[in-house]
Amino acid sequence: MTARRIPPPPCVVVAVLLACCAAAADPKPAATSGDADGEGTQGVIDVLVIDRQDTYESDSVTSSTRTPTPLMETPQSVGVVTRRTIEDQQVRTVSDAVTNVSAVVPTSPLLTPAFDTTLIRGFAAEQMIDGFTQLYAPGDRQSLVNVERIEVLKGTNGLLYGGGAGSPAGGAIDLISKTPSAVPFRVAGVRAGSWELVQPFFDVNQPIGESVRARITGEWTHEASEIDVLENQRFNVNPAVSIHHGDDTTLTLRGTVSRWRQQDYQGLPATGTVVKSDAAIPPAILPYVTLPAAPIDAKVDRTLFVGDPDVPDSKSAFDSVALHLDHRFDPTWSASVHARWAHSSFEENAQVIVGAGLDYGADRPIVEPPELATALGFGALPFALFDARLRQRQTEISVVANAVGERTIGPTRNTLLIGLDHSRYDDSGFLHALAVPHQFVVDLADPTFDQPFEKPARDHDDNFVVNTISGAYVQLQSSLWNRLHLVSGVRLGRVNIDSDGPDNSDVTNRVKWIPRAGAVIDLAGGFAAFAGYSRGMRGQPFAIFTETPLPEESSQIEAGLKAACGDWLRGEVAWFTIDRDHVAVPDPNGGLGSVAAGHQASHGIDGEIVVHPIPSVSVLAAYAWTRASFEDDLFASFGSGLKSIPGVPEHSGRLWVDYRFGSWLTGLRIGAGVQAQSAVQISRRNDYQADAFYTLDASVGYETSRYSVGLRGINLTGEDYFVRLGYLGGRVAPGVGRSWQLTASVRF
Repeated sequence: MTARRIPPPPCVVVAVLLACCAAAADPKPAATSGDADGEGTQGVIDVLVIDRQDTYESDSVTSSTRTPTPLMETPQSVGVVTRRTIEDQQVRTVSDAVTNVSAVVPTSPLLTPAFDTTLIRGFAAEQMIDGFTQLYAPGDRQSLVNVERIEVLKGTNGLLYGGGAGSPAGGAIDLISKTPSAVPFRVAGVRAGSWELVQPFFDVNQPIGESVRARITGEWTHEASEIDVLENQRFNVNPAVSIHHGDDTTLTLRGTVSRWRQQDYQGLPATGTVVKSDAAIPPAILPYVTLPAAPIDAKVDRTLFVGDPDVPDSKSAFDSVALHLDHRFDPTWSASVHARWAHSSFEENAQVIVGAGLDYGADRPIVEPPELATALGFGALPFALFDARLRQRQTEISVVANAVGERTIGPTRNTLLIGLDHSRYDDSGFLHALAVPHQFVVDLADPTFDQPFEKPARDHDDNFVVNTISGAYVQLQSSLWNRLHLVSGVRLGRVNIDSDGPDNSDVTNRVKWIPRAGAVIDLAGGFAAFAGYSRGMRGQPFAIFTETPLPEESSQIEAGLKAACGDWLRGEVAWFTIDRDHVAVPDPNGGLGSVAAGHQASHGIDGEIVVHPIPSVSVLAAYAWTRASFEDDLFASFGSGLKSIPGVPEHSGRLWVDYRFGSWLTGLRIGAGVQAQSAVQISRRNDYQADAFYTLDASVGYETSRYSVGLRGINLTGEDYFVRLGYLGGRVAPGVGRSWQLTASVRF
């Protein structure tokens, strides 16, 4: 199938915005949001506050090195989405926000939070909160109400991240939480929009005396959908208390209660949506059937909800308590201890379609072409129908302890990090599916779901996996003559996988040295060149293994340029290559089991840039060229001869232009942006792909020191397109149609 050419971005909108910029006066400088609005941090962790909080760029990050490090001295690609970017674009989900970072393919908000399909640089990535891994990303994972900024770590960093199941090959999306402040404030607001969207939210910060500060954020969401019967409800509450002992010690306690519920959305098959059936009628059958006089153009309604419309809601929950202790002993040494207990669970209930060859990816009907299927009495697009139920429960205990020493020796500035971490992740559950007894076949071209969903009889856990990750690491950051910046380190890491399933029980224990090295050299004019090498090792979550589950291993090499030119330009561009071994792939003997035998690789070029041609204008651009492929994955099938990993666009990009008015219009802003990507393969067979697309969105807002109001328009040109969903390894979902949302808040 040939992908259609991406139409050029609507340059007229960009030209109009730039014309307005040239004609209007520059705005007054906006107040920073550090101490003034309570978004910053205090005491020992003041260094974590980014330097440019009211702009689209950040001068420093913590995710790459676990120390506050200037981006220009970090030998790794890290994308940052600041709070100002989130507010100006008026995005309301994590998936929306991270499209501002190159090489990121976010998980769909339509999916039940029982697994995470996020890809970075072609490989599976993981959501984190304040450095703690979120396996499966359960609960209300899309909320931004408690997010101060997002740091996107590209590629593996196994030296520092071993929690949960270990370091993901693609990278991590680290949600940095809001922190209690010394300045009291209260914010309450509501968001409303298309498809019955109602989303009240609040953010309350209250100091208690000189040394105690408290903050609580929360959000509740109700939203219907253009998908038939689909209705989502979710909420989260995030209390935090920080206790300060002088300027040297800070203890912060954080809690989270998060819930999500919605009918499980499984998407639509490739056949009938993005492609027509191209199968031929077997000659041996022709004498026995009477075919229609004309070919049948069978299609699936893009708004169809597959399955019993009264199927019980699927649910996802996440609860956690986290402790962060930071103490500075003297000007040279400081230490921190971070610990978290978390419990999560999810349950999926669905009438799942199964396609040709009893494939759960369901690219093709069980009988085709439509003429033959109709002649045999199955309808034009027949799929088998199963009642399925998945339930998982997880308990996590994670501890990370670090000591940091800082010292200047001659022409060098040095930061030594010594750390220990330990994480135990207990995961239990079951997956059960039975054919619907009185409606085994459904025609998706003209569907009728007559058989109510019945929960399969099995209701006890039969698959148990305990991932225990521990390690000790040392990392040295050195700057020579403030021009050459080096990062090197090594981790002695251990991955223990205790797997007890219906088909196999085994224990795997692997101990391995995991190195990291990188360098940045400052060039003339605010530019710097960098290169880095890193490795990773992780357990094997979300798979039922039929043989010994070896840990997955990965490695990355990257090199590129960084830029920080005054106040008008920040950015970076990098070339990368990633290798991934022992990937969980389907068992060649069939069934839902897996074996750790895959080898995959990706390479490409990506980068992002923020430009302020004049103070009132902000331009954000991101682009990625990525090729990710199966290398010797013996158990994947390549129907078209391609070996592309599904869901990875070769080309993808984002452009956003924002203008802030000045003079008597101070507080008013307007912005518009384009997101585009090329075609992507839908499933492992690579027979079909979702076409290229672009969307245009825009927002306008007005804010004062007390009030804020904004209007956002999504997919303003009304593009009809499909995206890969990633449900059971395939499926597509309709892209978001033209829609609107209005946000208003008051601060008091």
